[in-house]
Amino acid sequence: MSFGLFVKASDDIPLSLLKEYDIPTKPIINRGSEERGEVARHFVEMVTEISLKIEKLLKTNIMINMNAHDRVVHETETHCNLCRIKFTPPNEIQHRKTADHCHLSGKYRQALCNLCNQKLQTPIFVPCFLHNLSNYDAHFIVTELGNDTQRITVIPNSEEKFISFSKCVSNTFTIKFIDTFRFMASKLSKQTQTHPT
Repeated sequence: MSFGLFVKASDDIPLSLLKEYDIPTKPIINRGSEERGEVARHFVEMVTEISLKIEKLLKTNIMINMNAHDRVVHETETHCNLCRIKFTPPNEIQHRKTADHCHLSGKYRQALCNLCNQKLQTPIFVPCFLHNLSNYDAHFIVTELGNDTQRITVIPNSEEKFISFSKCVSNTFTIKFIDTFRFMASKLSKQTQTHPT
């Protein structure tokens, strides 16, 4: 039994920041042994370690860096890009115009009202997508998730199958294991033919 994993980061995140937090930028292939439990344990340990690094990375807060084009775009906006409410004067705090930006790169994203900008939050979980998780791999992984004191949450479909499950890796951060087969109901080999990279 073996596994492969790939950490997909937003294109806005500088490669240097990923390297600083030692987050893998290339696919990882693990050619395991015949012992399924050993491979599943190694997978869970690796995903947990990467998730803890991502949690630390998400605490980064780089100040906004607007170029001339960003300033022009921001100044011409008259309505919030999310709620579509017209911006109020700067002294009216709730719907005044603010500049939303990526806290990991400093890149300007959009003009938002203050209320919508405040609602945007740093993620408290990392999704871990596995194809056909419910029908096969879940049993191996769930068994290995219980090897520490952190909480596990399971959404069962039946006693044998799980829709999804989550693992707390710290007091404030979680890994959510999601079955991609539930929204791409075909074999991965067919997906790669249909959607070449």
